[in-house]
Amino acid sequence: KNDHRDLKPCGREFQVALGKNVSPGRWLSTKTESRVTVLFLENKEFFEREGIYMENGDGYLDNPERFMFLSKAVAKLSADFDVVHVHDPLLWEAMEHTHRCPTVYTAHVVHAAQNAWRGVQEETLGLLAERRVMKAADRVVAPSHAAASLLDDAGYGLEDRLPVVAHALQDSPAAQNAANADRTEGGVLCAGRFSDVKGREDVEALVSYV
Repeated sequence: KNDHRDLKPCGREFQVALGKNVSPGRWLSTKTESRVTVLFLENKEFFEREGIYMENGDGYLDNPERFMFLSKAVAKLSADFDVVHVHDPLLWEAMEHTHRCPTVYTAHVVHAAQNAWRGVQEETLGLLAERRVMKAADRVVAPSHAAASLLDDAGYGLEDRLPVVAHALQDSPAAQNAANADRTEGGVLCAGRFSDVKGREDVEALVSYV
């Protein structure tokens, strides 16, 4: 819910096609003290609920539509950024058909390894999406050397496209210069999702911070 007073409308309301249906959306924005622009997607029907993905232990039946709505809304932004940074392979399809700039994918989960650990034999949607990302992304960031090793073991052939950046932080001179630069145009679009088991506390802390 839009309970934060610093959130301001960013652009006009837009429409997103979901099959034969159309759903309205609007971006709300705010800035952190370090001048990072944070966008929140507003849609009363999809997002003003008690839970993120479920209530009382039951998942929302329209979760696929909600996820498609988020993906397509984010895709509409991609033409205005210098880099598209995707954090979930299931978001890649929407990015793949709309982006016109370099793409970076951070492998928070290696689905090939996860399925093996769980004893899952079938090709899950996450695994299929992961394979597509590994072929198409300009860079695939591993958050640890262990994750990079798992990606190598999966046989994706990333080679020089696989930097290791611990927790998405990098201390190289180029990264420091980029962080300190006075930017008035362009930027980086980060596309991702937060689940009940990973990221929710970060979102709550971010809202309190901004």
